[in-house]
Amino acid sequence: MVGATQVRNGMIIRHNGELCRVTGVDHVTPGKGNALIRAMMVNIVKGTKVEARYRPSEKVDDVRVEDHAMQYLYSDGDDHVFMDQESFEQFNIPDSMNDDLKNFLVEEIICSVSFHEGNPIAVEPPQTVDLRIEETDPPLKGATAAGGLKPAKMQTGLVVGVPQFIETGEMIRVDCVQRKYIERVK
Repeated sequence: MVGATQVRNGMIIRHNGELCRVTGVDHVTPGKGNALIRAMMVNIVKGTKVEARYRPSEKVDDVRVEDHAMQYLYSDGDDHVFMDQESFEQFNIPDSMNDDLKNFLVEEIICSVSFHEGNPIAVEPPQTVDLRIEETDPPLKGATAAGGLKPAKMQTGLVVGVPQFIETGEMIRVDCVQRKYIERVK
């Protein structure tokens, strides 16, 4: 158990008997009345968004999880197959566990998978991933990095804004958190 004021983004807590991943925390101090902690969460099993309000003195059930580095192998329908780097055990992880995950999955990428009581409950891609551009507008003559951005569709289906000088077929590095172009990969 932890105090409500210690709840942070990324924590796994038990809310109404179900596991939830905290996606946002606000400390609210209204003009009248007592302060409260507002936590935005995603139910890990159902994938639904949940909002909870706690008094600062309340205790929250912090769930302990184990994180394992796992390598992405392939997708099988709506499941993604990951292999533990230490035990070589394979796990099928449904797409519903992290809707955004499929946009960053390329073969052999290493992700952090959280386990609770031996079952995978959350998957986090790395901070950055290298992706190939499948489709974008042709480059403009004399275009520089200072010009505007144009949309580019990656091999995974993700669309990000890239500088005007980038061409189809190039490899770029993408920030998985902000979903933004970082640099060209040579």
